[in-house]
Amino acid sequence: MCAMKRTGALWAALAAALMAGCVPSLHPICGDDDALFDAGLLGVWKADGAGKETLTFLDAGNRHYRVAYVEGNGEHGLFDVRLTRIGGALFLDAYPERADVAGNGYYRLHLVSAHTFMKVAATNGTMALAPVAAKWLGELLADDPQALRHEALDKDTILMTASTAELRKFLAEYQATAEAFEQPTRWRREAGGRAP
Repeated sequence: MCAMKRTGALWAALAAALMAGCVPSLHPICGDDDALFDAGLLGVWKADGAGKETLTFLDAGNRHYRVAYVEGNGEHGLFDVRLTRIGGALFLDAYPERADVAGNGYYRLHLVSAHTFMKVAATNGTMALAPVAAKWLGELLADDPQALRHEALDKDTILMTASTAELRKFLAEYQATAEAFEQPTRWRREAGGRAP
């Protein structure tokens, strides 16, 4: 919201934290002028149901959050996250912090980080996160390849290459389209906890 020892752990965390089916983007959906900050997101959130996953939102300053996603097995990923409003919906834009991956500088040069985004709704100690639906987007782009700048990395993976302004316009157009987003994952606030 997307190889394997430490690099794989980073991408696995990204995919799991931002839900299955997320679509990566080269560009964010918000700049400094569009970023919002809601202190109500701060704290530890536990996945509803049987899962043991947690998301910990910390204030990183300048309307940024530092978010730690921890899987049930203890593997974690750290993300720079920003909140923004597009149309009538709130969205999170997540970008992985630079991972300490094995390999030389030339190898690390080939690991390109990506943004993922999702609609967010948080009220009364619960939070719902719904990433852009990869299947829906793939079908839309198959019918109208000009709807959003993108690259097909393989038959199952789309990389959005549109600019921030184009992404915001696109999300504003489809933010109320239910099938444009995955079923939301639900989280509930926990007391205490710290990011790794």
